Amino acid sequence: MANRANDRGPFWLALSLFLACSNSVLFGMVPPEDMEAARRRAAMHLQVEVVEVFVPAKTPCYCEVQATIRRIFDDRLGLLEVGQTVALDIACVRSGDVVTSSRSLWTRVEDLKVARFLEVYLDLNADSHHPRIPTLNYALSGTAIENPTLDPEDRETHFVVAIDEATHEPGRYEAMVKGKVLKVFRDESKLLAPGKTVRFALDCDTSYPQGGPTPPCSRIVQMTEKFVEVMFYLNSPLDQVGIIDKLTSKPTCPREASGFWCGKKSR
Repeated sequence: MANRANDRGPFWLALSLFLACSNSVLFGMVPPEDMEAARRRAAMHLQVEVVEVFVPAKTPCYCEVQATIRRIFDDRLGLLEVGQTVALDIACVRSGDVVTSSRSLWTRVEDLKVARFLEVYLDLNADSHHPRIPTLNYALSGTAIENPTLDPEDRETHFVVAIDEATHEPGRYEAMVKGKVLKVFRDESKLLAPGKTVRFALDCDTSYPQGGPTPPCSRIVQMTEKFVEVMFYLNSPLDQVGIIDKLTSKPTCPREASGFWCGKKSR
């Protein structure tokens, strides 16, 4: 996340996104199955209306797109609302640019400058290959957490939740937690506020943990520890954006779509 998002109004979500749509330019070989997997595990899926595009003097680089959320198809974290403003850092190229990257998808500046709407997939990245919080990134407590116990390193989002509800489906290695934000230690993207309801999944009951031994799911579900400290950031090298002509009631590129972007390989 770009730190410059901090001073741009009440709600800025700055994310580096790599484009995978029919008017993007493909450099290197990004397997289509990787793009499909990224869509399936993405924590968020939305459509936004473009407000303004900032193109750097030199490209290839990142163009910053200021946009407003208009449709939310999925938000597994419960952090987004229609009407919120987001800032997207999008890899962009001009005609004639020389790009040496071997695994990147870039959008053309010419297309981006005239785009009205984008459809966006965002993933929760917390040292995990799944849209859930690994053990390394959360800590349960029986009492309210007043001071950080986790080392946030470069994590942009670090907060405490008072758990209201915890559930677990048999056979799954995660427990779903819903609760209210109690305390915010770090929130560069202005995603959170005390009292806001959020939901997310915690690693549990797995012998292949992402970051250390996991607690049994029953421990989380029983809610003997009603507070959880959490940290994560939103970013992924395979996040996907598609330029669309208009807002739609259904996704133009559903999670189960095959190929790069709804089956259309980038030119």
